Amino acid sequence: MFLFSIASFLCWVHWIQSRGHGLPAYAGALFFWVLALLSKESAVALAPLCALAVLTQKDRDLRRLWGLAPFVFGAGFYFTVAVLAKENHLHFNDGSFSLSAPFWAVLVRSTGGLLWVWGLVSIIILAVLRARKWRELMWISGPWILVTLLPYSFLTYMTSVPSRHTYFASAGIALIVAAAILALREWSVAHKRSWMFTLAAAIVILHESGYVWTAKHRQYASRAAPTEALIRAASRSNGPIYASCFPYSRQVGEHALKLRQVEAVFITGPTARNHPDALDFCNDVAYE
Repeated sequence: MFLFSIASFLCWVHWIQSRGHGLPAYAGALFFWVLALLSKESAVALAPLCALAVLTQKDRDLRRLWGLAPFVFGAGFYFTVAVLAKENHLHFNDGSFSLSAPFWAVLVRSTGGLLWVWGLVSIIILAVLRARKWRELMWISGPWILVTLLPYSFLTYMTSVPSRHTYFASAGIALIVAAAILALREWSVAHKRSWMFTLAAAIVILHESGYVWTAKHRQYASRAAPTEALIRAASRSNGPIYASCFPYSRQVGEHALKLRQVEAVFITGPTARNHPDALDFCNDVAYE
């Protein structure tokens, strides 16, 4: 979804910046957007992002906004179909999402979490260096983050958008960080202190890779532990697997067994909890 969405957005930008011969770019924007929408529902966020691209152009041609008609119609149709089919939609029925959820609180908290730490540091660098040339980029990246987080802000099981759903919004953070890095590089070269840019880049790389190797790795292992335990139990058993506690939905467990090609019946709920051979697959993940 991310690849198709970015490709669609870049084609759209090329189209609005072209003069006369931009039809292939517009067709590409529509083509890649359809592929993105077929990949994941959050691609509907591309419509307001394309509108933002038109409005932030220096010589903006508001007539280009008419080009958004297929995007808006398609997004509206997609949303309408999803609502009409909500009785058969997993997330509308498992309590994960609700249109009445406090989405503003989730959106604000998620935006703050995404900005921390390098997004905030980058904003401070741009402000201190008075890098006005990147002001327009800030007007793009800020709304980009909010718009792409919004579809996930209606969740009910967490107070912020899970990190697995922030990849689209992270493009906005990447723009801010990239602007700060370029501004710092220009300043360090102008003041003959190139070592400061090299040091800053090394700190960012070490921090990000170190965080993934330590904190995130433990988190990944903890979240995978219940399904790994289920697979081991199913591999050793000749009958159904009863779970007195499983931190994810039954469909997740069944899908994990299918991926590992383990034939077993997985049973959860009251029936499983009362079974004498029920297994407890829960760890700290169940209470996060």
